[in-house]
Amino acid sequence: MFFSYPRNKRLIFIIFIIISIGLLFIKSELLLAQKVRKELLRHVEYLSELGNRLAGSEGDIQAAQYIKEQMSDFGLQVKKENFHFSIYNPLSVSLGLAEGRKLGLEVIAWDPFLNGNQIQGSILCVSSATASSAEEISKLQVSGNIVVINPLGDEEFNLGMLNRALLLISRNMPKAIAMVAASDQEAAKDLVGQSVIEGAIELESERKEYNSCNIIGLLPGKSAALEEIIISAHYDSDIYPGSNDNASGVAVMLEIARYFSSDKYRPNKSLRFCAWGAEESGFIGSRIYISRHSAHLKNLCQAVINIDSVGGGGDIYVEMDGGVENISPIKGSLSIPFHIVDKALHNRMLHSDILWILPQLILASNVDESFKGTINKAVELAGYTIKPAQYQGSDHLVFARAGIRATNFATSGGYVHSEEDNLANIKVENMEKVMSIIIKLVELLDKD
Repeated sequence: MFFSYPRNKRLIFIIFIIISIGLLFIKSELLLAQKVRKELLRHVEYLSELGNRLAGSEGDIQAAQYIKEQMSDFGLQVKKENFHFSIYNPLSVSLGLAEGRKLGLEVIAWDPFLNGNQIQGSILCVSSATASSAEEISKLQVSGNIVVINPLGDEEFNLGMLNRALLLISRNMPKAIAMVAASDQEAAKDLVGQSVIEGAIELESERKEYNSCNIIGLLPGKSAALEEIIISAHYDSDIYPGSNDNASGVAVMLEIARYFSSDKYRPNKSLRFCAWGAEESGFIGSRIYISRHSAHLKNLCQAVINIDSVGGGGDIYVEMDGGVENISPIKGSLSIPFHIVDKALHNRMLHSDILWILPQLILASNVDESFKGTINKAVELAGYTIKPAQYQGSDHLVFARAGIRATNFATSGGYVHSEEDNLANIKVENMEKVMSIIIKLVELLDKD
């Protein structure tokens, strides 16, 4: 007993030291987490207090300057890439037929910058079921004609189904695609399935010009590795403060930049942090970026990780469920007419600016099995859970279309495009989780 007592005392002392070190580590981790959350909220608060950040507005300009300054403070090589764009806003749209018959149109997809305010030609009126079937569309003479969708009686024909119908029809090169307004769908039921009829789409419209910019911050990697990873978020908003959509995404992007700018965590590959302008106007900033940097993206970009609306308190959704679909045959290129790269069309039905000229940009996906596996591994390492998503409406879709592997992070339970999208409704815990997952994802891609 005499000799065992000192040994027991030493054992107790060793255990005490181990526990103390563990407690200090836990305390350090908690303090670090608190600091990260504080910084995340600081970014969201500043951007929210600018008011709306509509593309080209004073709030938009100040937001871009703030992001530029923050990136510079982290030691990134920062560039401001200005751009100009146009939005075509239909004020009224109608379909004129023989004998003075007129029908209201709710949605229209066409190129107003080429075709103007009147579109004449042969008209095919189809049901929503036909419009949603590639097989049925292939049986029709769509090329060079006007296709009008009448979804009468189809209560399940939602926005997602409309997007897919636009994509299916647009592949067959129509002159224009339109949907009958709800108030006239009953009156137009006799047109569905008829042989081609003659008529014209008539529009009253206005065209507005805007200026905005992309802020690009490059963090050079430690090695000579040529591949780089893009981490991005759009900084503009609609008419509301946009705390969730998308000050939250910008905040996460900035704090990831801060993390990797430390010598301790600097990756081998270069990271390019991109704050997109004019996303709400139809992914304008990211489209213009691709058009200007096509060769660079083709040869050097390993993946794009986009962050949009991650301040909600619900589940974390990650774009990874669409596989590889509708990508351009030329990597690094959108494969769209050059004259509409910097143009968008206002959609009256949604009361927000979104791209209807080119529906193929809305339904693109480029998450192959390898990339999907890497995302799942990053989620596992971070210790959180996510839900797979498809066709989340943000800038990653444009990169997917251009043949670049691209994903997006978002959360449910948050507000977008509403007065409730304010600082009071931000759940910073989810922002921190998204940040942790993306850090793990970047570290895995850095080893790939």
